[in-house]
Amino acid sequence: MAAGGTRHPVRNAQVCDLPRLMRYAQAFHAYHPLTAHAPFDAEPIEAKLKDLIAGGDAVLLVHDHGAIGGVLAPIWCAPSVVIATEIFWWAERDGRSLMKAFEAWAEGKGADEVQMIAILGARDVTPIYDRAGYRPVELCFMKAA
Repeated sequence: MAAGGTRHPVRNAQVCDLPRLMRYAQAFHAYHPLTAHAPFDAEPIEAKLKDLIAGGDAVLLVHDHGAIGGVLAPIWCAPSVVIATEIFWWAERDGRSLMKAFEAWAEGKGADEVQMIAILGARDVTPIYDRAGYRPVELCFMKAA
């Protein structure tokens, strides 16, 4: 799948992309506040990336400077409503083309909604989501168990 007209064509990831994807995973791990006290564990991360590459109700899209991964799932209380949920999005540049390709994948899979995630306290991506037509729906609260 390629997003037309982008400087960095977006395509489905392949196993040969794993070394680069693992570098992105390490960068994401270092960036995310929830992983500050957890070691980077390459084996299960690589297994998850391979699951996303395998497709089905999951996708892993890449371009020369980033990747986005996500899954399809129904809302538990309204199973007829299917959401494509981004589980990670890492871009060194041209990240919007990844988001647009993820949206196109979701539409092609019949998703009713696309859910994107913002890490609070990090870079404010609200303007990007606003321009793309997203609206805030939920706010997640966490504490150590």
